[in-house]
Amino acid sequence: MDRLKGKVALISGGARGQGAAEARLFVNEGAKVVVGDVLDSQATALAREINGQNRNVVAVHLDVTRADDWRSAVAVCEKEFGGLDILINNAGIFNTSGLEDTSEELWDAIVNINQKGVWLGMKEAVAAMRNRGGGAIVNISSVAGLSGSSGSTAYHGTKGAVRLLTKAAAVQYARTGIRVNSVHPGLIGTQMIDIIPREQREYYVKNVVPMGREGTAEEVAKLVLFLSCDDSSYCTGAEFIVDGGMTANLISQRIRSAERNSGRVLPGLVVEVIAMRRDLPVAHFEHPRDRQVERLALPAKPIDTFSQHDVARRRDRDHLEID
Repeated sequence: MDRLKGKVALISGGARGQGAAEARLFVNEGAKVVVGDVLDSQATALAREINGQNRNVVAVHLDVTRADDWRSAVAVCEKEFGGLDILINNAGIFNTSGLEDTSEELWDAIVNINQKGVWLGMKEAVAAMRNRGGGAIVNISSVAGLSGSSGSTAYHGTKGAVRLLTKAAAVQYARTGIRVNSVHPGLIGTQMIDIIPREQREYYVKNVVPMGREGTAEEVAKLVLFLSCDDSSYCTGAEFIVDGGMTANLISQRIRSAERNSGRVLPGLVVEVIAMRRDLPVAHFEHPRDRQVERLALPAKPIDTFSQHDVARRRDRDHLEID
């Protein structure tokens, strides 16, 4: 209950969802928290809810694309609570538009919030952290920062940028006692993913997420807590995934996508995946009864997913091993 005792945290995008869950958990662990958001009334209501008779949380207006707002938020941390030890770059926006469907205006908006906002937050926080002898920065990226898909072009680009901004900052500030790590959530049940149609979310939960459910904001917050406290004192420049196994399930995703596109279930016991071209793998499904072999093109995959002549043995419908 005291893993953050005496610490001061600044959480961007803290009025709701993952940010609000982090604020509640941090206060329970002994921290003082400044919640920054453009949703002023929601941030104020959250602070009032958490505080009760105490003053553990202060809400501030924070547009993460504005350096002045960041400077003001850091100043509030120092004035109200004596300094800054922890920064959670949580604010972000999500859009599903593909490359050609993304307007320049939309691109700029997503980059400014998701990428520039993280850079500005770190830039304004490190001086205050040096004054305290060190600190912890946790940048919320996404599994979309680890791989691509057929849409969400700007979101993928910015979340990938957050991943490498994290590593660059971690190396630069390691000797100052400031640790910097990134968190990569998968399908988390917050307002941000309401843009995804319910049917698509249910498909992903059933067929792509091995644990068979969406994650919760509280589960993400617990990982963020670990990276913010001394339990992770030797962790910096690393990426931490919280996705119910989704990114580990790449091969199964490709096979199920092939099944869906072909309109039938492929009941093979043995699957050989051969990279005929580096951008177009072909799967050979050997049926258990008549030993008939079907050839079925799988959807495009990342170049480095398989090397030439990789073999996957399918022991059952939900388990694959790579030799």
